[in-house]
Amino acid sequence: MSKKKSTAQNVKKVKINNPPPQAKFVPPNSVQVGIPFHLNIFLLFITIIVLFVLYKSVPGYAWVKDGLIKDNLDMIKKYPKASYDDKVIAKQGFDYAVLVKALNFRETPDDAVILFPPVSWIDTLKQKNNAMKLGPAGLTNKNWLRYFVYPRQIVYENQKETSPLYKKITHVAVMAGWGYDKLNYTVPDSIKIAQNGYKILPIKN
Repeated sequence: MSKKKSTAQNVKKVKINNPPPQAKFVPPNSVQVGIPFHLNIFLLFITIIVLFVLYKSVPGYAWVKDGLIKDNLDMIKKYPKASYDDKVIAKQGFDYAVLVKALNFRETPDDAVILFPPVSWIDTLKQKNNAMKLGPAGLTNKNWLRYFVYPRQIVYENQKETSPLYKKITHVAVMAGWGYDKLNYTVPDSIKIAQNGYKILPIKN
């Protein structure tokens, strides 16, 4: 018994140090990130002024608001069962009728580059056919054309010296006989008569 006691006394006591208490995490004060309310109001006011100026000074903006959107809604109400093409023809007349009925652009591939007659020539053709006035829209407006024929690309004959697309032409929009001479092949008169002088044809046979 005494032996066990002496042995126990000789054993050095090992002191176990407890880890120091971790510091309590205190989140930083929340920081609000954003645009002050009064600045939002100011930016909104500036945006309204810019849109108003564009609406008054750029014809295209006025056409979208007062023409395109309003006329589309009126046409839907007036002809609820008419096809999309018929509705647009009723609203835009000669120009769209030539594009979808006479030229039938949907028969051309999506990557087509289509040559159209000079703008002045198209204007004369529209006058002869008493085409309705569409403001900045119509066959003589490249943006108007691209809206309907996209992803196909458009180039006018009068852009021969200015547009790089002219050298990439794949098709010709023959209108009232104009354009047959742009093809690298001859179209028989019987075909011309059948086409009534209107057709989008590949420039190469």
